[in-house]
Amino acid sequence: MSILSRYLSRIFIGQLLMIMFCAMALLQLFDLMSNADDLLRDMKGQSHVLLRYTLLRLPDLITFITPFSVLLAALMAFGRLHRHSELVAMQAAGRSVTQIVLMLLPALLAVSFLHFLVSDQLTPRTNRALADWLAASETRKSNDVALWLRDGDHLVSIGKIEDDGRRLEDVVIFKRTESGSLNAQTKAKNAQFDRGAWWLNEVSDLTAIPGTSPSEAQISRQPWHTGVQPGLVQDLAVAPNALSIARLKRVLDHPEVGSRPMHVYETWLHKSFSQPLVSIFMAALAAASVRGLQRQGGVVTNALVGFGGAFLYFVADGVLQALGEAGSVRPALAAWLPLVLLASIATAVVTWVAAPRGRRKPGVMPGT
Repeated sequence: MSILSRYLSRIFIGQLLMIMFCAMALLQLFDLMSNADDLLRDMKGQSHVLLRYTLLRLPDLITFITPFSVLLAALMAFGRLHRHSELVAMQAAGRSVTQIVLMLLPALLAVSFLHFLVSDQLTPRTNRALADWLAASETRKSNDVALWLRDGDHLVSIGKIEDDGRRLEDVVIFKRTESGSLNAQTKAKNAQFDRGAWWLNEVSDLTAIPGTSPSEAQISRQPWHTGVQPGLVQDLAVAPNALSIARLKRVLDHPEVGSRPMHVYETWLHKSFSQPLVSIFMAALAAASVRGLQRQGGVVTNALVGFGGAFLYFVADGVLQALGEAGSVRPALAAWLPLVLLASIATAVVTWVAAPRGRRKPGVMPGT
């Protein structure tokens, strides 16, 4: 990195940290205002629960606000350079607008890498810890169901998951024929994973064959032949945003078992790779403000071009993600098309800003 690149990166990172701190404080405040009453009631008024909730929500908020914070930080960085006439000095020294924007690339790559680490490693862990904590704090009724899943042709209902998925309470297995007809039901008080195999305890096995009366058998213990693994049970019990890339791939490696359609997990897997790259192109949108700073249409008008591009991305991202999870659009297309749209807009903005400015005709004096 050159001296100028380090200087620009230092200004940009400083603005980014300030914006993210303010934005997270504001979002945390609104979040606590919405949930504080429920948290204190469920936790029996323990005051430390608010601090714990805030810390567990922090990584998810960082993942959410990083792209827009990058855009605001870049806008503020260019504004500071203009106020001190540093932008004019850089261009007078032979640096084009495109080169000035590219000087931020090392800092943007670092931000994208940290964004990837937080969204893939930290956010899933805190989301899962928060879900487990809130579930344990609520009053559970006897007929509550923690998880419904598909196991081949069978459907399985699990009332409670314990011991890191190695013990399941209130297990009900609905067995279906190849045509999809329900022909048997196995109900067990619990299922225990022991020595690489599942065992059902206190089993009630009900069989219904067409043309005959249903028969029921009571069995103290019997094996359960299933593709469900303890770690997989935990993964299926949480939302896809609480899964890292490795866990998403583990779910996709077992298509015969699932609690959601596979295209939901495929969409989130692709999104885990595409989302951190958004920050790189968000900074390029801020280059539209440079044109306004150079008196080519006004700061506000040109800055709105950058905000408009960001708005189009967020709208496209939300719509396509919903379509991808619904199976209406291919998961890869749902995750990467918004990024391609953002990259196209960013490229157009930088090209527009770097285009030669109009000049007066030779020999014509101003005002004539």
